[in-house]
Amino acid sequence: MPLSKIDVKVKILNLTDLPELEDLLSRYSGRLDSWIHRYLFLSPMNESYIDAQPIYEYLKKNLEEIMPEDNGGEGHIIPIIAFALSQDYHFMFKYKWLILRRNPESSTIWGAAFKEFALVGLSQKDFFYGEYVEPKQESKGFGFTQPIIHEVGHMLGLAHPHTYGDLGDFVCSAMSYFSYEYGFSIFDKDALARAHIDKHFIETCKIISEIERKLPLKIDGNKTREIKDQVDRIKRLLNEVDSAHSRMNYLEAWRTALDAYKLARKISADVENLPSIPENITVSLEEKEAEIMRLNQSYTELSSRHNELLFKYDELMNNYMSLSLKCEAYLSELNLFRSLSIALFIMVCFLAATTIYFARRKRLSIGSN
Repeated sequence: MPLSKIDVKVKILNLTDLPELEDLLSRYSGRLDSWIHRYLFLSPMNESYIDAQPIYEYLKKNLEEIMPEDNGGEGHIIPIIAFALSQDYHFMFKYKWLILRRNPESSTIWGAAFKEFALVGLSQKDFFYGEYVEPKQESKGFGFTQPIIHEVGHMLGLAHPHTYGDLGDFVCSAMSYFSYEYGFSIFDKDALARAHIDKHFIETCKIISEIERKLPLKIDGNKTREIKDQVDRIKRLLNEVDSAHSRMNYLEAWRTALDAYKLARKISADVENLPSIPENITVSLEEKEAEIMRLNQSYTELSSRHNELLFKYDELMNNYMSLSLKCEAYLSELNLFRSLSIALFIMVCFLAATTIYFARRKRLSIGSN
């Protein structure tokens, strides 16, 4: 973590200084003697173990007493509690699905990372493991360095390489089981950088949002304009963070995100120190703002109702126009029918008068003869 300052404090304790813990280690230690392994698999299972669960509960409860004194200040403390155990004892969580495994060594652990602290436990056999291999490597063995670095990686949020794919643990990383490395791989470094970038980015956005909420209530016009310019600068820095992140230049993105975060915190402090509008006026403004919001809501509802009525009015007007057209068509037909009726009536009257005229002439003609 190139942008982080790391301070290591060590406190060495003897179990005689912690009699309750000494009693727990003695009471919850033993050897696994599995009936299933002895009589079903025909393989004796005599693995030395210490049940880690009660030890974890005790350490969690007494963590402040065990850890070195902290002088305060900003930062994050990662407690690591390492045990040098006698003989071949190791910590184990006695879950039944672990005890039933054919290989008991897969059940014991060198370390585990919890929410509160990391627990590491190595045995005397581990420290002198070179004397138990062929050919012998006297005075050589495993130490605390690699397991502690490994568990610190877990506390920072890193996982084992075999979590992600077929590479398994054959990766040059302290998070690997087999490489026994003291350093982290580029994948680990990138993962940590992305986590810090995201954290600083999100926190900076929260601070900017709070600044923009409070700034309108401040009455120093010149200073507020300066702060607005600084907020714009922070937003440009965040855009640069996005750009560097998209190019996978995580170190540059991390450094820029950290600069934006520090600047946002400074501006936030400046905003707090600015004179504010008196509280009674602020309350009145909030009430007016609430009233405006209520009126806006009412206006929105009325506008929606108005639009609905306009839509219905348009429908009625369309229906009216349609009926008017039909009425005009009916009137045209009626006028045509009336005109035809009058013409027919005139023709009938003409025919009747003609008939009467010729009938009368015919009678006069017959009478004169």
